[in-house]
Amino acid sequence: MKRIAVFASGAGSTFQALLDNQECYHLCTLVVNRPCQAIQRAEQSPQPVIILHSNDWFAIHQHLVDLQIDLIILAGFLAIVPEWFCQEWQQRIINTHPSLLPKYGGKGMYGMHIHRAVINNHETVSGCTLHYVSAQIDQGAIIAQKKVYIPEECTPEQLAGLVQAAEKRLLNEWLNNTED
Repeated sequence: MKRIAVFASGAGSTFQALLDNQECYHLCTLVVNRPCQAIQRAEQSPQPVIILHSNDWFAIHQHLVDLQIDLIILAGFLAIVPEWFCQEWQQRIINTHPSLLPKYGGKGMYGMHIHRAVINNHETVSGCTLHYVSAQIDQGAIIAQKKVYIPEECTPEQLAGLVQAAEKRLLNEWLNNTED
């Protein structure tokens, strides 16, 4: 069974979705770089989840090695992952991104910034991307994407909800279809 680490910086809704659907993987640890709601979700989990509060990438690396982690999932993690770390964990770090990359990717394009830009540009389709993490922001190889059609009069907040739901489905589908 695949051993997974989740990195989060915010509400932890994707982390919660992963906690709730552990059929084909084992969620071992949560890495956070600041106080966030994901911590409370881990603490309320019936399954033990180790929480590492750190911006020390060498300590994080050793923590993951010690836990024999197979896959790292960046789920709303807002820190930039150092190049050496990306190389060390190459093809074993994935990110969920709330747009159809390459559109609306890169520095400063995260969360509501993306959804506002999509609405302001009168797009009719948005979506999410699951991609491998590389040293360049949002430039890693795309694993899968899911489109979200934007209803008329949609607000950025409504679009965020639609895209977040699609992200969770896409990630769960991918995890359930990958080999151990």
